[in-house]
Amino acid sequence: MAQVVLNRVSHPSYPNSVCGVVYQGSERITGCQFSFTCDGSLARKPSQNAWTRARTVAQDALSGGVYQPVGLATHYHTIWIHPYWAPSLDLIGTIGAHRFYRWRGAAGKLGAFRASYSGNEPFAAPTIRKSFDVARDIADPAALARQYASEFEQLNGAVSGETATNVRGAAQTSAAKPSSRAPAPNYAAPVAKRGGDSLFKAENLPAASGIRPEYANSGRWISEPK
Repeated sequence: MAQVVLNRVSHPSYPNSVCGVVYQGSERITGCQFSFTCDGSLARKPSQNAWTRARTVAQDALSGGVYQPVGLATHYHTIWIHPYWAPSLDLIGTIGAHRFYRWRGAAGKLGAFRASYSGNEPFAAPTIRKSFDVARDIADPAALARQYASEFEQLNGAVSGETATNVRGAAQTSAAKPSSRAPAPNYAAPVAKRGGDSLFKAENLPAASGIRPEYANSGRWISEPK
């Protein structure tokens, strides 16, 4: 669970804080992202052993620990249930009593997890219940994936178009301006007498017919290797 939470923090489709992710949707009777935030579990006092273990796991995760088998999972559920959204995601694997999933397509690839942690944590408690249904789509991974894919395509299209425009504009500007060369420096009299600026531009090299015989075959094999 800890890695799933941090994966969501790093994904632009979710809040960019740990408590924001954990308590997302907790103002609803159903549809909260993590069931313990809206089913009354928080009213029960945890056992000391369970609390200590959870704290250790959280500290390890926040310190950079990564559990490779979970990978880029953003969803999970226990093996005793089968959520309607499970077929719309890619199953990573089953670990203990939980199955872990990641999004299909661009939303589930490493490049999508580019959001920055805000550094600000809201109060660690369920959000006040609303008298009306809110954020219906946050419980639907497929809807979030479609939204991400749409925004991803729009962003890439805008960036590509802007880049192409800049390249075309630069080319047109370059073509419109006559090429100007920096004036040759003032060389000392002996250098000027030997050719001046042409000495440094390879403009006075001898023609091919003027190559000395001993250098004519430079770079060629004397005998082909066997």
